[in-house]
Amino acid sequence: MAQIIDDYIKILARKLLDLSPEQRQAVLAFYRDFLINGDFQTKEEIEKELGQPIDLARDVCSDYQEIAKVTHLTSPKPASDNYVRGFHVEKNPSRKRTIIPDKFINIKVTLSNADLYIHSGNSFKILITDYNSRPIEVKTEGQTLIVDEQQPPKNKGLIVINWRTATSHVEIIVPSSLVLTTISGYSTNGNVILQDINLQTMTLQQDNGDTLFNNVTLANDLTLNSKNGDVRMTQAKAAIISLKSRNSDISVKRSACGQFILQTLNGNSNIAQCNLTLKLNSKNGDVRISRSQLTNDNIVSSTAGDLYLKQLAHDMSYHLTSKHGTIIYHKSSIGNKFSSTIASNDTLQLASTDGDIIIY
Repeated sequence: MAQIIDDYIKILARKLLDLSPEQRQAVLAFYRDFLINGDFQTKEEIEKELGQPIDLARDVCSDYQEIAKVTHLTSPKPASDNYVRGFHVEKNPSRKRTIIPDKFINIKVTLSNADLYIHSGNSFKILITDYNSRPIEVKTEGQTLIVDEQQPPKNKGLIVINWRTATSHVEIIVPSSLVLTTISGYSTNGNVILQDINLQTMTLQQDNGDTLFNNVTLANDLTLNSKNGDVRMTQAKAAIISLKSRNSDISVKRSACGQFILQTLNGNSNIAQCNLTLKLNSKNGDVRISRSQLTNDNIVSSTAGDLYLKQLAHDMSYHLTSKHGTIIYHKSSIGNKFSSTIASNDTLQLASTDGDIIIY
């Protein structure tokens, strides 16, 4: 088994030339651990879940390119003075600052109109683009970095509309060798992006903005509550991930988790190429699970959406129920109730109220 994994990783390494040496090293370490913990025994098993090395390398590089594109597009631009229906639209000139903070291992954020980008680098550095109407304050207290977006000043006797074409931008860079203890806080009306970060625990409330994780490792747990913004995780690893979303599409790919707890309302869920134990409850959205290993006891339920399962690794016992929908197993309809017991400790329970269950 070790030789099969080594061979796969060696080929993958030769295909990641678009990444920096630090990123390439982190990617290779992640997938070596992913394959060892996934108990892959043959080359065919590996390629069934991750594809050939050249395919995986293309997907990994695409993830990094997408993050670079998103962080570039969020660079703010100041608006100009104008009048809208008699109201004065105030120009908010932007200012750019570079802060070299003291060493920190915790990050607390309270952001209302700002994108947040946390990633690894050579040293501690904070890059801020904000506006005079909503300045962003950054300070360290002990070993905690505090990022707080201030409320705009009140103008007496004059109605002023603060008009901006983009949000503010906060970029936090931490040394690549550092393991953060916590990231916590609240963000609204802005995206939150984490890449190439190691930490112990994260707790985040995110409203009206997308959340993107790429190559993020947590020793303990990740708790995320998302509203009105999509969530995308690639190459993530954690002991426990607890994700609650409303009006959000969820995408989790090429990730590993001891226990993944997902509750969704009004959004689709897509889990692919993952190793995890899954507890999923979906309302008003489709669920797709493909090319993944679901270990131990897994429970998936959908109230008003279809369930699609494709290429799940390892034999498991299935307990499937569906109301107002059909169950399709190996492309053959078997009615709306089905149970099968296989000699395995792993179990998968599925329930659908108003949708189909399809297993390929």
